[in-house]
Amino acid sequence: MAQQNRTKLALKNSATSTIATVLQILVTYISRTFFIYYLGKEYLGINGLFTSVLSFLSLVELGIGPTITYSLYKPLAKKQWGTVKSLMRLYQKTYRIIAVLVFILGISFLPFMKFFIDQAMSIPMFRIQMIYGLFLLNSVSSYFFTYNRSLLMADQKNYINTSYTLIANIVISILQVGILVLTKSFMYYLVVAIIVNFVFNIIISKRVHTMYSIVWNSDLVPINTKEISEMKHLTVGNVANKVGTIIVKSSDNLIIARFVSVTAVGVYSNYVMILNSLQMVINSAITSVTSGLGNAAVEESVAKNRELFYLHNFVNNSLVYFSGIIFAACINPFISIWVGSSYQVSRLTLTVIVINYFIQGFRGTPLVFISSHGLAWKQRWKPIVESVTNIVFSFLFIKFTDLQVAGVLLGTICSSLLTVSWYEPYLVVTKELGDRFRNYLVQMFYLLSAILVNFGLLALIEVNVSFSSYLLLIWRLGVSSALSLVIFLLFFSRTKEFSKLIKILKIPEYAKKIQRFYGKEMI
Repeated sequence: MAQQNRTKLALKNSATSTIATVLQILVTYISRTFFIYYLGKEYLGINGLFTSVLSFLSLVELGIGPTITYSLYKPLAKKQWGTVKSLMRLYQKTYRIIAVLVFILGISFLPFMKFFIDQAMSIPMFRIQMIYGLFLLNSVSSYFFTYNRSLLMADQKNYINTSYTLIANIVISILQVGILVLTKSFMYYLVVAIIVNFVFNIIISKRVHTMYSIVWNSDLVPINTKEISEMKHLTVGNVANKVGTIIVKSSDNLIIARFVSVTAVGVYSNYVMILNSLQMVINSAITSVTSGLGNAAVEESVAKNRELFYLHNFVNNSLVYFSGIIFAACINPFISIWVGSSYQVSRLTLTVIVINYFIQGFRGTPLVFISSHGLAWKQRWKPIVESVTNIVFSFLFIKFTDLQVAGVLLGTICSSLLTVSWYEPYLVVTKELGDRFRNYLVQMFYLLSAILVNFGLLALIEVNVSFSSYLLLIWRLGVSSALSLVIFLLFFSRTKEFSKLIKILKIPEYAKKIQRFYGKEMI
């Protein structure tokens, strides 16, 4: 019964999150179009730069978020409401301190801002500083409400949080487009986001307090020494993991802004926005089941968790496979139609962007299991090594080559291949699930083979193809979609994971057709 309920909630979270993410992507695309049209490359670059700066400041959060969620799995499953209340009180106080620290550190960045801003930019420095202040205010205000959302996530009810977030983002985007049309002001554009986010944070906080009134009305149960020690270990591990993630993702924009230009950040950010949108759709499907996996880690056997890992990895990698191939084929003609050919990157830069997308995307399942199984402490040194190697490689490529944006991304690729790409799955597969790492490598080998075959055939098909941007986009979308599907079925339709996924999605007729095609049961 518990497993059925967990599966039901996982599917509900996944479906809600995926639909909401797709709608959010459409809204973001429309908003970005107006942004580029009314504000241009310089403001686009500033937007990307300050987003990266605030990502660095979020390091102050100290990995509390994943620790909250993991610490709540057990007391929620056992209905220990007094313990849940004590944990929520602790996290509430912690996040208030974090908000103050983020604000102080954010203000401290102001004297160093000129180091990253082109002196030739037409936007006055005082205006840039005011814009940064609005970014900082929006970030700081969110910390006063974050702990409430963690309770929904831990209790497998993240679909509620997703629904409110979607509505808020739609409202923000509509108002921001109106502001751009009427005033062409980036500052008013940011003020709208601050106000709407604040209002919706209050609304969702009240909803959580109403839903979990039994928690707030319970007597506090002191957190024992063992639990505090475990939370400290988790927090340290999550801090290290967050340091690695943020430095790798955010340092790229900072290095590009410093050694190439802020305008280059703006051009590159369009590709990042679209890739992030694809990754959001994938993450909405794979991370929405994290709480269910955490529940399974507490209640199910190692064999069952091992089975869940390989199925989850198959789903994650399949989504990355399709999205990466279609993106690579279609992105440049799409950019040309959307904002003009001047916003396109070179073929080399695009190739590096796509390779990096695949590498980061394949980390999805190991990261979800590290979070849901509380393994952050065991891999606490890995993100530090990743961060250092990323900065070193990126600096070397930008300093001693003319690759510019491609060089920075090559640094990220090198650091990932040397550290996280193999270590994260190795930790989960061998240390937590007790399986041979070879089994994971075989699954990944088939996937990489399918990707290489895809791109090889696409390159052959593209020979002597010459269309306008609109026809080229339609041609590439159709060919890449059809080809990737055919190759996917040839490589994976007989695997156990494929069969299990079809059964979970309740497609029995299709399963029977596949079985009849091969003349035997799928393995």
